[in-house]
Amino acid sequence: LAWTQRQFGSFFDARTFDQFAAGFAQWPPEEFHDTLKILPFVGPATILLILSSVTCQYAVWAIRRDDRTVFLRAMALNPKYAEAHQLYSLYLVALGRFDEAIAEGRKAVELDPLSLNSQARLGQVLFYSSRYDEAIQVLRNALELDPNFVFALWHLGDTYTQVSRYDEAIPVLEKAVTLSKRNPAVVGYLGCAYEKSGRDREARELRKELTELSQTRYIPPITFAWLDACLKDRESAFEWLER
Repeated sequence: LAWTQRQFGSFFDARTFDQFAAGFAQWPPEEFHDTLKILPFVGPATILLILSSVTCQYAVWAIRRDDRTVFLRAMALNPKYAEAHQLYSLYLVALGRFDEAIAEGRKAVELDPLSLNSQARLGQVLFYSSRYDEAIQVLRNALELDPNFVFALWHLGDTYTQVSRYDEAIPVLEKAVTLSKRNPAVVGYLGCAYEKSGRDREARELRKELTELSQTRYIPPITFAWLDACLKDRESAFEWLER
């Protein structure tokens, strides 16, 4: 489980994740779902390893079918397994079942109150539920445990951006970019904060950086789509979404 968390739960410093994600992006969701037939024979840590490998392609497919198999199996094997509740909360929020998602997120924090991931993912769920003040508080709580936790910094900066608190968002995101060794997703969110705060030149410099970086490593299309949408380049944003 520790290995899984290093590789996937805190992937910002792992270059291998780029290759891993690129490969999974080409895997048909139906074939991925077939692998879940092994679930009766594996434990919750292995299930979460599989779950951590799910790309957006599979997630959308699972949501359309309301397929909760992998989450429910992990929680049935160990109801006190906090990470299963964390990830299930993200699944529920994607379905628009916000109250249930928040309850699962709070359950994860209750089960493992010192878990940075539990705190940060609850903040993420609160953000997606438009409960921004609560999200900010929860993400700050995570940063009290570890001021350099990139995932919490990233989502705190994004939440500040969402509520137009750019003077607070930008330094938080700049710190996240530095600590993540300029992870492309975090760079994209910083670019969006720059653009929304009126710093268009700096935002476009980051867009150029991502373009150059894409020549040597995999960057998910959604990263470009997100930043292009912030830059009001809608045609390019839609082109990236279709890739």
